[in-house]
Amino acid sequence: KKVLPTSSLEKKCLHFFNLIQPDVVLTGISGPDDGLDEIIIKIAFENSVKSYSLQSFWGHVNVNLGYVPDNIFVIDEYSKILTQKNVLSNVIVSGIPAYEIYDDMDLNKLYQKNKKLSINKNFELKVCFYSQPFFEIKGYKETILNFIEELNKIKIKTIINYRPPPKETAAQTKWSISKFNQTVHFFEIDRKPIEDSLMINDAIVSIFSTCSYDLQQLQLRCQKTLGVSIFLLFNKDMFSWYKKFSGLDILPIAKSGSIVVKKKKKLSDEILRLTNVHEKEKLWNKENSNLYVGLKPSQIIINKIISDNSKKLGT
Repeated sequence: KKVLPTSSLEKKCLHFFNLIQPDVVLTGISGPDDGLDEIIIKIAFENSVKSYSLQSFWGHVNVNLGYVPDNIFVIDEYSKILTQKNVLSNVIVSGIPAYEIYDDMDLNKLYQKNKKLSINKNFELKVCFYSQPFFEIKGYKETILNFIEELNKIKIKTIINYRPPPKETAAQTKWSISKFNQTVHFFEIDRKPIEDSLMINDAIVSIFSTCSYDLQQLQLRCQKTLGVSIFLLFNKDMFSWYKKFSGLDILPIAKSGSIVVKKKKKLSDEILRLTNVHEKEKLWNKENSNLYVGLKPSQIIINKIISDNSKKLGT
């Protein structure tokens, strides 16, 4: 049963859908809100068009509009198990195609370029907070304030970077800047390419951002000791929401190699560990042992779509 569009975005999507008349659709998966991806899945279902989605977070499927894709490409076998518990979609392990770009980059050259930057000489510790679109979630702002409070206990020369996500509003970024400007350390907004940002910082800090998975994939290919991910899960409200949203007690990428902070008072000490390159190397060696590698995501995705639709293609 077709339902009339309920928003201007849905009307635009339907207009282009009818204009293109696709045989299949391929989308991402929004989270925690819904957006273009979920609308396209809804329209595809209503028009009996086969749908495929790329998952970028373990087990996550967005059902906010009441529709799920026919097929979901997931990160790894663990993600497949989690996803199959939630939906009846066909689930295919592909890995994330976005990381294939790292295979075409001269990462050693990029690493050397970042090592030569003056920031490495001017600061003993480089910390970046990777924000997420959780400002309306109880406990998120409090986590940021507690993080800043703990940073002020660090006595060595430190630079604090703040990286807003694409979905963050100007008002939200302004609020964060006003709070981070109260730190005793040097502070700046991080708008560098993600690879540069991950290579230059010692501590990659977030609630549970997948930028940490970016770091792992980058580090695996670079084979250099980069920074270490730190997950801030000490706020009870934030942790409760995280468990409800993700269905996980702990992120797969946080099980080894990363640092999960569940007690606020331990945060500054955990960050200071990262001034020691040997500590970072130990954490990285643990992390490296559990990475899921060897896939060619784009090839898997394209082959699956072609195989499923061979009759339409005449192959």
